[in-house]
Amino acid sequence: MRDLTQSEADRLQEIMNTIDDLMHEAKDIFRNTNQYDRSKAYPYGNIMSALNHSGEYMNIHDTTMEDCIESVNVDGDDEDDEA
Repeated sequence: MRDLTQSEADRLQEIMNTIDDLMHEAKDIFRNTNQYDRSKAYPYGNIMSALNHSGEYMNIHDTTMEDCIESVNVDGDDEDDEA
């Protein structure tokens, strides 16, 4: 397996941030509808808890996107890969 380049690692972080921003936008769009509570509890909560360990949702995932980004070796980093 190869290490990520710093550019690839940065892009993964940008993707994670974009998903976060878009999910907040979707939540705001649903805010005044009859589906707000349902959308907030299930799709929003599941996606947000899969991104990282922060936020208002209990994280049911052992590994998040943030964990994967932080664990991968970047440009020859000596840290061991986690499977």
